[in-house]
Amino acid sequence: MNIKEMLQKRKKKFNEGIENLLTKRLDQLAPLQRDQVLYTIKGGGKRLRPFLTLVCCGLFGNDEDLAMGYATSLELTHNFTLVHDDISDQDDLRRGKKTLHKKIGVPKALVVGDNMFSLAFQIVAEDENLSQNTKVNLINELSTAMVLISEGQYKDLELTKRYDKFGEKEFLEMVEMKTSQLFEAAACGGGMIGGGSQREISHLREFARTMGISFQIQDDRLDLIGDVGQLGKEIGSDLVEGKTTLIVLHALDNLGEHDSNRLKKIIRAEKNSNDEIKEALELIEGAGSLEYARETAEKYGKKAKQRLEYLPDCENKEILKELVDYMIERKK
Repeated sequence: MNIKEMLQKRKKKFNEGIENLLTKRLDQLAPLQRDQVLYTIKGGGKRLRPFLTLVCCGLFGNDEDLAMGYATSLELTHNFTLVHDDISDQDDLRRGKKTLHKKIGVPKALVVGDNMFSLAFQIVAEDENLSQNTKVNLINELSTAMVLISEGQYKDLELTKRYDKFGEKEFLEMVEMKTSQLFEAAACGGGMIGGGSQREISHLREFARTMGISFQIQDDRLDLIGDVGQLGKEIGSDLVEGKTTLIVLHALDNLGEHDSNRLKKIIRAEKNSNDEIKEALELIEGAGSLEYARETAEKYGKKAKQRLEYLPDCENKEILKELVDYMIERKK
């Protein structure tokens, strides 16, 4: 079994499905706004959350296609958060293309993002494949996730460049809200549609929570060591923006006073030269922080896979195990 092939297979299937689902709904929008939603949705991406939804639905022996509507809702919600994140972070690129707000301006991008968010809930509410009770549970799952994601994003913004107020514990709590929540909604929603028991859904939630932490830590590593051609954004952008990451927190705790103060000064600056970013990367690497981040990602990945032992033995369970390894080892 090759996880990349599995991802590609379901990605192709999902891309075909999402286009069919959205066609009629997007025709209700003004043509220009319709084009911008499609620009965002078709902009690429790994489709990890829909993949997780479909696989978790099939985990209990049900047809994965039953979860296609909810998977579409999750992808719309995910892209809604990306549009708003890009505005907040003032990013120029997303998946190698202009961010939506750079293409059409901030006010219009906000409207398009809001429409994607609204469409997500409309699709779940009108899904003819689901019972009324399942729809209510899914809407509750998705809305709860969005409340916590917003709290995590606010906390991230509030503590940017304030490393004296932020430790590893607080960072991980933020990640659980900002990143893990949508993975949890994907796994649990898929499990609900597939017919999993409350206990099985609980194990799926913990699986997705810990896997989401691994995903975010690797994302932060890739921001420093990745390839711009693969990532579709500038390397070191988190440093430029002064974002709090596990890597930076570890470096500040393990560097000497002089080097720690120097790293803080670089990250807190309004603008940085390429040489300053290079210097910051050298300090971080010298502190062993990249390796520490990898070890931490692997630790949470191991916890995620342990939760899978409580779930039915089948091909989809093996896919989920490989997905955890992929989250840690991916290059983009």
